[in-house]
Amino acid sequence: MEFTADKLACKTSSSPDDFVCQVSGKLSIRGQARPFAPTLNVKEQSSTFRASGEGLVKLSDYGIPIPKQFGVSTSNEVKLKLTFAAKLTTTSGNTQSASAGGAR
Repeated sequence: MEFTADKLACKTSSSPDDFVCQVSGKLSIRGQARPFAPTLNVKEQSSTFRASGEGLVKLSDYGIPIPKQFGVSTSNEVKLKLTFAAKLTTTSGNTQSASAGGAR
């Protein structure tokens, strides 16, 4: 599983260090890439951003059969939760970006 996004739009929340961000990207599961747009709650601590959020994923969109055992099965829609930390870095030309440190 891999989630990638190039941009996000954030607005401040209850304090200047808390943000609510809408991020649009691609979620790949088993080689199938589909659009995925979770809302993230982000908290800034020094130069580290801690983010968490969730979104709904349809298993059938990724070619995953509905798990079933002993007559009990899940729904086709499952909630996917993302949690990660990213560090703020400055690149050449004083452009700032955040990186989570590679594929997870």
